[in-house]
Amino acid sequence: MKKIKITGNMLSIVSMQLQNAHLENDRAQWPNFESELGKALEFQVKRLDSLEIKMAAKIKECEELNHRVTHLAKALNNTSSDTNKMERMPRRNDFRVVGVPQYEGEDCEAIVKSTVTPLLPDAPNISIERCHRDGRGQGDRAPHILVRCHSFKDKVFVMTNRRTALVGQTFFIVDDDDLTKIDLTEKKKWSTQVKNLYDQGTK
Repeated sequence: MKKIKITGNMLSIVSMQLQNAHLENDRAQWPNFESELGKALEFQVKRLDSLEIKMAAKIKECEELNHRVTHLAKALNNTSSDTNKMERMPRRNDFRVVGVPQYEGEDCEAIVKSTVTPLLPDAPNISIERCHRDGRGQGDRAPHILVRCHSFKDKVFVMTNRRTALVGQTFFIVDDDDLTKIDLTEKKKWSTQVKNLYDQGTK
């Protein structure tokens, strides 16, 4: 049998033929690839559309929740303000009697009516809503007697006449400066600034 001598040109031709065969195969597969790519893109587009719809729904839900939270915060603030006003109203009728000795089993209202109000000039029949000791006192000083009048008018009468009426007495009357929790918080918030202004000579 005659041997065939394989040359470089022959190898090049074979290589080119193989490449052409691969190209033809790839060209034949292109429609399938194009179809699969189109399906994949279509799936991703639908997926993105679905995500956009869900995102829009979530944004709307968050906006509604934010609106509700804002509304609730406003309602809570209004309620807190109204509650603070309600706490202030009865306190405006309060005054304190300072320096009255404390006795076991005492009746604070009776003490005020027998010791304090008779000293006021032309004292009206002051109507007392409640009367009790407030606090623990300090050292040998008895706790104040906190008095709440039924009317602001009675409290004003007491505060107007207290200085001249109680001259020479061992006790005295002061306005009740108790603050509500909200007012106390507000006062503390400004205390440093007020102190700095006072230190600077601002009155």
